[in-house]
Amino acid sequence: MKLSAQLRPFCMLLVLCVQPVSQGKDEPEWEIETRTLAHAPDGSPDSRKQFGIGEWVELKVVPETVANVEWIIKGTAMVSNRFGNPTILMVGHTRSAAALDAGKVSIEATVHDQAQAVVPAPKKTGKDQSAAESRRESQRAELATLSAMVDKQDEFDSACTKIYEEIFLFEPLDETQPSDMPYYIKTLPELDRLSLKVQGSYAWSGIQRAFAENAPLRLAACLDRTADKSRLSEDFWKLLHACVANWQSLCNQYEAAGGKGNSMGHLGVRVMTPEVRKNQTANALHSALPRIRALLFVQVINAFPGVPAGKLKQALMDHGFSGAEACFLAEMLPGDLL
Repeated sequence: MKLSAQLRPFCMLLVLCVQPVSQGKDEPEWEIETRTLAHAPDGSPDSRKQFGIGEWVELKVVPETVANVEWIIKGTAMVSNRFGNPTILMVGHTRSAAALDAGKVSIEATVHDQAQAVVPAPKKTGKDQSAAESRRESQRAELATLSAMVDKQDEFDSACTKIYEEIFLFEPLDETQPSDMPYYIKTLPELDRLSLKVQGSYAWSGIQRAFAENAPLRLAACLDRTADKSRLSEDFWKLLHACVANWQSLCNQYEAAGGKGNSMGHLGVRVMTPEVRKNQTANALHSALPRIRALLFVQVINAFPGVPAGKLKQALMDHGFSGAEACFLAEMLPGDLL
């Protein structure tokens, strides 16, 4: 059976090997702790040794007083805030062909006496750059056709299904660059506005989910390559604003659809009744919303290193967030950080 592009990344597991912490001297008494972002909001650890491709894992050297930690990752993975404690790893590669050969992801940590320079963004070849730009142009063209079909629900549903099944929405990690932020700053609000005009479906919600998960990856890439977080670019804050609004839009759609995942038996039906649409929307967003929340949680934490929890809301307001938005973002954090 041929799997869709959205399902392939989650059909394999990678073995994540945690190596001893190194300081270049005597064997240290520190150790690496891990937890997946599914557990980030409640702060509970994750003792697994295997993680799904595309899964986010928090890495932390304990005790937490350890400074100037550099994470050494061997294998196909993406790191948010490479020089930091804690930091975040994205396991594996979202392109299935590469995932087949990904093998083990090895994690080590080195503690330096001084803070280290941030790793620069990898340079793309002309061919890779062209492929990424071509993919985004294709996405833009398909989304434009959706905007013209808001009054033709059947055509809209058919177009959404085509995009969801045929257009590669979940991008490979090596195409995740901070330079892509303007694309998502423009696209997320467009999707939010379009969601107010159309009836939901599994494919339409899946399209929104793909963009909602891809956008925070650009924030992560920007954070990883900005040593001084007080100098984050204007586009970083614009995209964070757009991500928050988008997450709230998806939450509203989920609540309007019943607020819980339910029977998957309606996915193959031909008659899209209002109840079927609600079921499909709820099912598509049920597992996505906690993941998106966790991705945003990571970016907020990494954007304000060293800022006390009690001052986080004010720090967000200083960057243009309203009091309500600042409270919303603060409420995304684990209880022990509030």
